[in-house]
Amino acid sequence: MSSYEFELRPKELLRLLFFKKICPDCMNKLVKKNDKTLLESGWYNMSGTYYYGNKYHLKLLYYCKNCSKEIQLHELRYRKFFNNW
Repeated sequence: MSSYEFELRPKELLRLLFFKKICPDCMNKLVKKNDKTLLESGWYNMSGTYYYGNKYHLKLLYYCKNCSKEIQLHELRYRKFFNNW
């Protein structure tokens, strides 16, 4: 059984849910890319229960195909839905 852990601050959670995923430089649509790193393999303890498998740290990234640039959640900009407001 594999498990994943990641950290999200409240501002990053809001950006993940409500912001449009658009590159701040070229205004193209971003593609979601997950970067996972192996933390533990074998038996590990989680909340008082022992599990066997791999434990990963997951980092949420977005990738711009036009710029070839990786963008993190805190780098996303707010884009207004209506320009005349």
